[in-house]
Amino acid sequence: MNDATANPTATGLDRRALLLMVVAAAILMITMGMRQSLGLFIAPIIDSTHVGYASMSLAMAVGQLMWGVAQPTFGALADRRGANIVLVIGALMLAAGSALTPFATHEFALIATIGVLTAAGAGAGSFAVLIGVVAQRVPAHKRSVASGFVNAGGSLGQFVFAPLNQFLISSITWMGAMWTMAGAALATIPLARLLTRKPDDHGAAASHAATRAAPITTALTMRQQLAIAARDKSYWCLHAGFFTCGFHIAFLVTHLPGEVKLCSLPATVASTSLSIIGLANVAGSLWAGWAGGVMRMKYLLFWNYFSRAAAIAIYIAAPKTAVMFRDSVDAYVREDAQAARAIIPQDEALDKMNAQVSRQLIDRMARDPEQLRGYINLMFIARHLERVGDHATNIAEDAVYAVAAEDIRHQQIAAQA
Repeated sequence: MNDATANPTATGLDRRALLLMVVAAAILMITMGMRQSLGLFIAPIIDSTHVGYASMSLAMAVGQLMWGVAQPTFGALADRRGANIVLVIGALMLAAGSALTPFATHEFALIATIGVLTAAGAGAGSFAVLIGVVAQRVPAHKRSVASGFVNAGGSLGQFVFAPLNQFLISSITWMGAMWTMAGAALATIPLARLLTRKPDDHGAAASHAATRAAPITTALTMRQQLAIAARDKSYWCLHAGFFTCGFHIAFLVTHLPGEVKLCSLPATVASTSLSIIGLANVAGSLWAGWAGGVMRMKYLLFWNYFSRAAAIAIYIAAPKTAVMFRDSVDAYVREDAQAARAIIPQDEALDKMNAQVSRQLIDRMARDPEQLRGYINLMFIARHLERVGDHATNIAEDAVYAVAAEDIRHQQIAAQA
């Protein structure tokens, strides 16, 4: 009998390991699905509570920060007290945050519910905690595959929860959708028990074999581990990569619904788009899990993060006129002088972009006079887009005057004089 026959984990994953991977992916599907579809609630919450985009954005930003802080904190707690208690605490916090959000009617209440409770609860049930449990039960050479499989559960959550939440918002209002999500969060408690329960004799043998396949490491304190990591440039490069990843995901799931609304499209377009993105991420996670076992990880991470950074840079460099117009109209309708004032400086940046485009087109006209007509049309397009920005600025100025009785139309000219 060879080693592969005697030890099923030598060549693959035993039934117990596969079950743990599925359960961990299911927990992550719920926690990340709820988190990744929060952007669909922004407009309904603002319409219902009239808190303003600035307050809602602050609550979402605090939530992003809290989610990041919660992961290493709860990860350390899981090492000391076990993953089960951490996952249960996270489920209760996530459920409490979702259940209490409908009662939040001002900025600080939204920060407490969405920014603290919901985000911290999702952090306790995040990939960092779950993979710590799964990695102990799978062979070392299969951990990359297990990592990709569990991570795919989070993307599957976006695929499932985005259209589900939009359907609930349309059917039973955003408050009913929030309460439904609170119930979904509580469903992770029995899953946590299943994930962390002690294995039977067969499972214990497989777990021992998996653990034996891993290299033995010396127990270090958290401070010692951080001190060692801080001296490794790869650690900081990984931080930079995760910064790109976090910015990309948070930016997309938070602001995509608003951009879709700006285009006068149904809200289902945003939820469907998020769902498709989640499905694509499932395929990407599974592929990355497989590729991590056959490719050098640094090259894999480089191209992954580089492509994300390039896509975001292209989006940010795109014309801002439509966003300015949307924001100025919203500020006027909601009588939000602070949001209106924030629009004014954007017009100067848009003017500079128009001037730069005009100079480039004039240079091209001199070098390629046969395409003169096309270049002139492009100049007119750029000019008209700049004029849209001017009109958006005028609306913002009117909003400030209507709310604060302050005329700010000529302040910039007066300051330059």
